Formats: sequence, structure tokens, C-alpha cells
Amino acid sequence: MRLVTWNVPGLRTKQNEVFNELEQNKIDLCVLTETKKKGKGSETVGNYIHFYSGVCKSTRAKRGVSIAVQKKYRNHIKSWEEIDEQIIIVELKLNSEQIVIIGVYAPSDDTDVTIKDQFYENLTGLLESFKNNKEVCLLGDFNARIGKKNNDLVVGRYGENRINDNGQRLIDVCKGSSLRIMNGFFPHKDIHKYTWIQPTKQLQSIIDYFIQRQTSRLKTTDVRVLRGAECGSDHHMILAKVVINFKKEKINNGKKVQK
Repeated sequence: MRLVTWNVPGLRTKQNEVFNELEQNKIDLCVLTETKKKGKGSETVGNYIHFYSGVCKSTRAKRGVSIAVQKKYRNHIKSWEEIDEQIIIVELKLNSEQIVIIGVYAPSDDTDVTIKDQFYENLTGLLESFKNNKEVCLLGDFNARIGKKNNDLVVGRYGENRINDNGQRLIDVCKGSSLRIMNGFFPHKDIHKYTWIQPTKQLQSIIDYFIQRQTSRLKTTDVRVLRGAECGSDHHMILAKVVINFKKEKINNGKKVQK
């Protein structure tokens, strides 16, 4: 499967453009962040089923996160749940594997510490709620710089040098939940490594990630920036190639999680 995450600063005027890019790049599943799409729900956009979670419709458009799944996986969607405008979940059943996809749009590093404390506490609680027999994959914009380390179970050796407060928080969450931040475990040139670029100020960082269990049965063969996709964003699309062996089977149509 080709899984991606992409910060798209607002979907309202460019939704078709974004989904055309997904189609052209043969993306199976995508987490979109900073969608600024209000409300919660699902819709069909082209060849994708789009689950979205945002602020209430009476609020100024901000934040927002969504998950788009190729229609060919329609019968493998077990459930979905919109947590809030920063976290959304879709659970898939592919053959014998139950795979929980968590889309995340984390607070920026300069956000008030109490807000960040609450966000990471909520994320930790959510991760603890999933049984170990389920595969868990997180994708999104974490606004976290995690540095690089040798011989570490969480952080790979092919990242960047800098680490920020959000980065340490994310590392701590991943350590506590036995997760691995996969970007840094694959060697790439800088153009296929840095996920956020500010060319006028010559700034770049790695803040968008694909994360999975350290003991995952899913084989991730690569995580890299997918260049060429454009939607007016200063973030690149991040591609994770994941091998999931499954055969087509008939299961119940997806149903929404009751809250």
C-alpha cells in the first residue's frame, strides 16, 4: 500500500486539486492535515472516501484533519471516529490484520504548554486504548523535530540534527507505546528527507511522520518525500510504502463508531 500524509493549508478552494494529486500518484490512503474543513463526517471525492474532522461550523476555520481511503478498500473499512479537529481514526481489516490508522495534526511547537500537555495526554490515552493485537499506524504533521540517533528503537540515524520540545514529547509518547518513527530509518538525499521548506529564508525541517509499532507485522520498505505533488503548501507529501499481504474478501460495510 502507498500511504501518505500531506499538510494542505485549507481544502475549501483546492479539494479537487488535492485529490487529483492523490489519484495521479496512486495513493491508497492519505492523512490530510490543516484542512480547515469545518464539521465532522464523510463524503465521496473522486475515487476516495473522505473522513474529516474539524472545528464546529460556527467557529473560524482552523486546524482540521482527515483521512482519504481509496474506494477499492471500501469493504475493508471496519469503523471510523472523529476525535477532534486534530485527531481522527479509521480502522481497516485487511485479511487477518486489524489496522488502526490515526491521523494527527499536532499543535505547533510555540503553542502554550498547557495545550500541548493536554494534546499529548489525549494521544497517549488513545494509544493505550488499542489492544496489542491491532496494528497501529500514525501519520500526520506533528510539528516535531526529533533529531537522529544511532542504535535507537524510536528515532533513526537518518534524520536531522535538531530536536525541539514537541520532538521530545513525541519521542516520549513513542517510547511509552513502543512505537517507531519510521522516517529516520531510511537513507535519502535531503530533497527526499525534509518535509517542510521555507525557501525565502532557507529554512527546512522534518516534522511530518509515519509511525508504527516496533513489533509491527507490516513491512515498511520506504518512507520519503514524494516530490512533484503541488497544492500551494510549504509541506511536501510524505510517502510510506507498506507491504500488507491480503486477499479480497467480503466483510461488513464500514460503520461509524458510536460515541
